[in-house]
Amino acid sequence: MSAILLDFSMPIITKRLTIRPMQPGDGKQLFAQVEKSRDNLSQWLPWVNHVRCEDDCEITARTFYAEYILRKAFHLVVCLDDKIIGGVGISQINWTIRRMNVGYWCSLNYQGKGYVTEALNALVDFAFKHLGAQKLYILCDSENTKSINLAERTGFKIELEALGVLDHPGNGALRLGRQYGIYA
Repeated sequence: MSAILLDFSMPIITKRLTIRPMQPGDGKQLFAQVEKSRDNLSQWLPWVNHVRCEDDCEITARTFYAEYILRKAFHLVVCLDDKIIGGVGISQINWTIRRMNVGYWCSLNYQGKGYVTEALNALVDFAFKHLGAQKLYILCDSENTKSINLAERTGFKIELEALGVLDHPGNGALRLGRQYGIYA
């Protein structure tokens, strides 16, 4: 079956959060959260340096919504009381073997409260149940202890640590990175 024919319900509702596809109109809220956390996020996530205004975020939101409809990627926003506080997503999808990359971010004001753990657990459950994922993996910088702790706390196991797994978001230099995996 073609991935575009996959049907499932959205949004994903957890105890405290609503997780839904990024969509047109989200640009203003996304930009506000990125701005509040720019220094923190930009040291780990290369896309942050390309988001310079609300229009950049609106273009991204519309592009990601199109990718969601086509089932090319699942870029979801994490909402607390209808306010976007971060995001989780599935990208680099290999539908043949059902291997998928998982990513996440959270506005600095909302970190340390368990929201990303809750959202990531819900995303993993969604990927296995509704997308038929066989393997999910996380790539993170070996110095990003928050991301490492999150991966381990949500059941991912380290598979490798190597130079060049990621590049530095600011200058493209090779960084020591880790790959974590979890299997169906």
